[in-house]
Amino acid sequence: MDVISANEEDAARDALGVTDRVRIWEVSQEMLMVSDLNGVWTNVNPAWERATGWTRDDLLGRTSEWIEHPEDIAKTRREIESLASGQATLKFENRMRTRDGRYLHLAWHAVSSGDHLYCSARDVTEERCRSDALVEAQARLRQAQKMEAVGQLTGGIAHDFNNLIGGISGLVDLARNRIAQQRPSEAVPLLDAAEATIDKAAALTHRLLAFSRKQALQPRQMNVARQVEGFLDLIRRSIGPTTSVEFTCECPELTIFADANQFENALLNLCLNARDAMPRGGTVAITSHRETSAQASDDEQYVAISVADTGIGMSPETSEKAIEPFFTTKPVGAGTGLGLSMVYGFVEQSGGTLSITSQPGSGTCVQMLFPAGPLPLQGTQEPIPPAGGGSAASPHLILIIDDEPVMRMILNTVLRDAGYRTIEAADGPSGLALLASHPEIMMLVSDIGLPNGMSGLDVALAARALRPGLPILHVTGYAPDDVAQRGTIVDGAAILSKPFRNAALVAAVEEVLAAARS
Repeated sequence: MDVISANEEDAARDALGVTDRVRIWEVSQEMLMVSDLNGVWTNVNPAWERATGWTRDDLLGRTSEWIEHPEDIAKTRREIESLASGQATLKFENRMRTRDGRYLHLAWHAVSSGDHLYCSARDVTEERCRSDALVEAQARLRQAQKMEAVGQLTGGIAHDFNNLIGGISGLVDLARNRIAQQRPSEAVPLLDAAEATIDKAAALTHRLLAFSRKQALQPRQMNVARQVEGFLDLIRRSIGPTTSVEFTCECPELTIFADANQFENALLNLCLNARDAMPRGGTVAITSHRETSAQASDDEQYVAISVADTGIGMSPETSEKAIEPFFTTKPVGAGTGLGLSMVYGFVEQSGGTLSITSQPGSGTCVQMLFPAGPLPLQGTQEPIPPAGGGSAASPHLILIIDDEPVMRMILNTVLRDAGYRTIEAADGPSGLALLASHPEIMMLVSDIGLPNGMSGLDVALAARALRPGLPILHVTGYAPDDVAQRGTIVDGAAILSKPFRNAALVAAVEEVLAAARS
């Protein structure tokens, strides 16, 4: 019997190992490749020809730059340099051209050893195509959802404004007829009703601006407990006797920096929604407490104001849509679906967040979360916003610039009735000419959207160049963010958003003049 020596056994195992490695190299579906440190290919396995159509002779002795996608050449060179310096490639993708002109997406793993780079590439073209198709489908879905939301929004706006405009038009026609019939006393209530309808239209636009976070806010430091307590009587009268209101404040010293009027409007909207969710009556619980954001550092404090009811609650699907404008679960005519969207926009614009917790049959809790303000100093009081109204103390001459004849007539008439003298222009160049020729002009009231190459902001800059320190009031239908995008607002210039009451115009003029005097 022949005896096999240990050396012969080792040699046999080595030969078998080499055979296995060669077989793996030959049959592997992964594209295997060896190159020098400069990226010149020195060996490839047959999978390359099966996948790309290029033969071994086509690929060896050169770098892969000739088949790389032009957009991937630079990043591939950087990856080869990184490999040559000893960094392993664990996740790298590029595209390489096949013999028939297609490009394959290849996912690479590679390491360096000695003076060679050892690489494997996997064809992920189908995966990438599926991923791109999914991204495209998601983008189409988002676009469809966006267009659906826009359609719902515009349809709601058109419906509500058609009703409002129809009411105003009908009331004005009736009032005109009563005056023509020599019955002026009967025209007064009709005009009062038209004015109330106009207020509803203004409230609608303000709610839309609130939802889009573009309303004009007047934030100030506000003690939450005092603000809510001072507003509770109005809330109780508004929601009626069948629903009780409770207020609990854990920290009476908490303050936020927000617009007080809009805060009260938001709180009232939430309480009215809570009442409507309890058709048989119940309790609206308003609570306030300090809260630390889970996503922020420990020293970032927030003030939470929650409104909870014991009503019918909402399903998860309804909760998700609750803040969408014109979405409502109320019967036709019982609500516009803008209340909660207005609250959402106001809170977001104030730097906070809004959350809704609800279960069918278990009630709903809506929480407004505002950044906490500094604690007020002992003995100090919060500033009180200036009251509007009043008349001018002296007959100042005011320059009015507005391209709308009706608006210009209203501005002139209101300010003259308030005791001011006025002079008017329809565009910026003619207005500046009046300013240069009338040194007695004491103030500029200008629209922002003006024709003939100069906006109201351009006019204000030019007016300040002619008359440094000139008091300026802009009256505009633009939202504040849109105003800022249209140019520079001069220092000290005030903005009055349209639509506004006549008394608000007079109050704004008096405030600007008073600020200039002080």
